[in-house]
Amino acid sequence: MRILHLKNLIILIIILFSFYLISPYHKIYKLYNSIKKSDTEFVSKNIHWANLRSGFKDDFKNIINKAYSQTNNLEKKVLGNLFIQIIIETLVDNLVTPKNLILLVNDPDKYKNLIEDKLENPIKKINYIHKINYEEKDFKIKYAFFININKFRVSFLKDDYPISVDFKINSFKWKLNRIYLPVDVIASKINN
Repeated sequence: MRILHLKNLIILIIILFSFYLISPYHKIYKLYNSIKKSDTEFVSKNIHWANLRSGFKDDFKNIINKAYSQTNNLEKKVLGNLFIQIIIETLVDNLVTPKNLILLVNDPDKYKNLIEDKLENPIKKINYIHKINYEEKDFKIKYAFFININKFRVSFLKDDYPISVDFKINSFKWKLNRIYLPVDVIASKINN
């Protein structure tokens, strides 16, 4: 009788552990399909927006610093440094939305163009999602596994843009927590 209870407990632990291992892959699959289908409602509910915006603020600061530090135009360097905080807040408010996240995954070149346009005129409302036709291009997953007990990372190459995405479990639900933009690649393309 005691062995039967122990056996059932071990089976339960194995099932729960298997579910834990499989669950982020399932969430990624569902989120990816919703992004490809432009399902903004599903995307909105499965992302930790405060953490995502904070991460994008850091990435945008780095993109602006690198883009303007490579230019020989002193005026652009000074303006870039003076208004970086105001520009970043405006950029994050306008760019970190479900529609633009869909754009980032489906067409990074258009997302880069959106960033360039926002740097030139941060107040102007731009919505590239209506201007593009999505094409399936090169998409190569480089890494997909846990980075610690409550975080899962997917690193992939999309159209030669290396992007990493972190998911974090919260209340037994995996949510997208952070996207690491390819800062150096985007900054170098802004200058070209």
